[in-house]
Amino acid sequence: MEVTMKKSIRIISVILAASLTTGLLTGCGPAKKVSKMNADPAAAERIKKLNTTGDFPIVKEPINLKFMVATSATQDNYAGTLVWTEYEKMTNVHIDWETVPSNSIAERRNLVLSSGQNLPDAFYRCNFGSKDVTKYAGEGLFLGLNDLIDNYMPNFKKLMSSMDSLKRSMPDSNGEIYSLPSLTDCPETELSPKLFLNKPFMDRVGITKLPTTLDELYATCK
Repeated sequence: MEVTMKKSIRIISVILAASLTTGLLTGCGPAKKVSKMNADPAAAERIKKLNTTGDFPIVKEPINLKFMVATSATQDNYAGTLVWTEYEKMTNVHIDWETVPSNSIAERRNLVLSSGQNLPDAFYRCNFGSKDVTKYAGEGLFLGLNDLIDNYMPNFKKLMSSMDSLKRSMPDSNGEIYSLPSLTDCPETELSPKLFLNKPFMDRVGITKLPTTLDELYATCK
């Protein structure tokens, strides 16, 4: 996920993206170093809204953020997706999704970044390559996440120290991190296509046990 910087940096959106293990903030003004945020009175005021103890909610008062996301024919309604509606309840953060078909996401995201108009707070699943991240970070459009990781992401920081391959996989520029990876230790989520058994049909034909071996699956299919 890539986070962008607006004229008024919205640090909370970075923290949301980080806590959901996703993104970056964009902006039309010149980039500011994250380490200087505390010197910005407006940013300091926003930081006061953060819930810095416990897990949820992330912010004490509800806020709205705008994310751009690449979608497929099988998943185009992010606003109604259960995981995001539940996260909204847990975090106090509402996301307005700008959905773009995956086959045109590269063109759309590049046009938005080039124009500097109507920039989202974060890009999610928008297929930025390392060169893209380096390019737009160099132009001051992406917000560096190093200080945010150090100050607000203890779990992710712990993963970085225990997984050498994790930090190497994140695009950076001069040691600054601008994009977060998607992590999973569940092989099933990485399999496509996924196969499902029709339990009501199995009940009707007298199969009471779900197959656990290839032979049992073959017998069930027969």
